[in-house]
Amino acid sequence: MSGASRLDRARIAVVESGAYARTLIALRRIGVTAVATLEPDALLSSDGIVLPGRLAFATAINTLIDNGLTDALLRARDAELPILAVGAGMQALFDRSFEHGITKGLGILAGDVTPLSASVGHPVPHIGWKPVAWRDGALLGTGLPNPCSLYYAHSFVVSPAEESIVVGWSAHADELVSAVQSGAVFGVQFRPESSRADGLHVLHNFVAQCAPRKRRA
Repeated sequence: MSGASRLDRARIAVVESGAYARTLIALRRIGVTAVATLEPDALLSSDGIVLPGRLAFATAINTLIDNGLTDALLRARDAELPILAVGAGMQALFDRSFEHGITKGLGILAGDVTPLSASVGHPVPHIGWKPVAWRDGALLGTGLPNPCSLYYAHSFVVSPAEESIVVGWSAHADELVSAVQSGAVFGVQFRPESSRADGLHVLHNFVAQCAPRKRRA
C-alpha cells in the first residue's frame, strides 16, 4: 500500500484533551480521517492513536484515568497499535513526573519527567523554534531535513531509562530529548500541530505507520 493511500484510509483517534482541536485540524490538512474521543473502544478500533499535549502532567494523567483510557492505551501498546504522544502526552508515557510533586505516569516507557534546565539566554518555559537532530533511520524524521526546526512550549523534559529509544534530540541549556520510539509507541516533545510544514510531515510519517485494519461489516 502506498503512503498516500494509507493516509486516505487510516482512521486516527485523537484523545479529546489538551491541544486536540489543533491536532485534528493538522491531521485533516494532510488528508487523514481523524476524530476526537474519550471512549476506550474508539481508541482500540482506530488505526492509530494521538495523545495531545498542552496540559500539566497531572491533568493529562487524570484525564486518562477519569475516562478509563489508561487500560486502553496499555492494550493498544500490547496490540502494537501505533500511538503518537505529544508534549505532556509524551511525558505521561513514562513512570513518573516531578512536576508539582511526584505523579505516577502510565509506565509504558521507563524513565522520569524532570524540570528543564535554565541558564542565561535559555529561559524556562522553553517556548519557540529549535533545531531537532534525528537519529539515522528514525521513522518520524523520514524525508525531513536533519536537523529541522520545530516548535516547543514546555518546562519539563523526559529522561528515558533506556537511551536506545531516543530518536531525536535538541538543546536548551542542556541537551533535551525531542523524540522517542519503542515499537509502535512514538513520543515527541515538540508540537507537530504547531510546527508548520515540517510538523505536518512528522504527522504524515506517523500515520504512514498506521495500516488500515479490517472493519466489521
